[in-house]
Amino acid sequence: MLSVVRKRAEDDVKVLHGLLPICCYCKKIRDDTGYWQQVERYIAARSEADFSHGMCPDCGVKHFPDIKTEPLRNAAIRHSLEVFGKQQ
Repeated sequence: MLSVVRKRAEDDVKVLHGLLPICCYCKKIRDDTGYWQQVERYIAARSEADFSHGMCPDCGVKHFPDIKTEPLRNAAIRHSLEVFGKQQ
């Protein structure tokens, strides 16, 4: 029984190996053919990962300095808890 569970877990894991050439400015990744792709597209094509975009508090302050960040941080935490079915 444990070997079946282990096999299923191993089948569910996809791991990227090696070094990823990434642009230090735009964060695009160069693939094996020399084409530069957005990091989300590169990883999605090579794994079963999905992306959900948000904004970290540091970028919120940098790009939207007039907005108070504390309420946004609290709202993001509340949303994360709701997504994962946890109550505050």
